[in-house]
Parts: sequence; C-alpha cells; structure tokens
Amino acid sequence: MLIVSNPRDYLDKVTNPLKRNAMKMNYKTYGSPISISSNALKTNFDELQKLLEYKMNEFKS
Repeated sequence: MLIVSNPRDYLDKVTNPLKRNAMKMNYKTYGSPISISSNALKTNFDELQKLLEYKMNEFKS
C-alpha cells in the first residue's frame, strides 16, 4: 500500500467504475486507494521495497 496525502484526488481521476470501487475498498480497508502487488511485477518484494525507498529519498532531496 502506498500512503498518499490526497487519496480523494486519486479516486476522482479514475473513470472505470470497477477500478474506482476496488480503490474505494482499498481506501476504506487499508487507508489508501493505491496498492502495488509485487506479484504483478517482474520483481520480488524486497527489490520493489528497495526501489520505492530509494525513489522516495531521491524525491525528498
């Protein structure tokens, strides 16, 4: 799950009703409409976590 400061903005941008409902469920259940499954990517969880942390730190700089 990716915690964002403006979750409603992300929900408002989605036009597909099925996707929007899934994102709303994620938001209600986990506190964020955005989730990335490492199973859907060509990487493993540890590599994904390292990449996200690196990019977050890069963005903050």
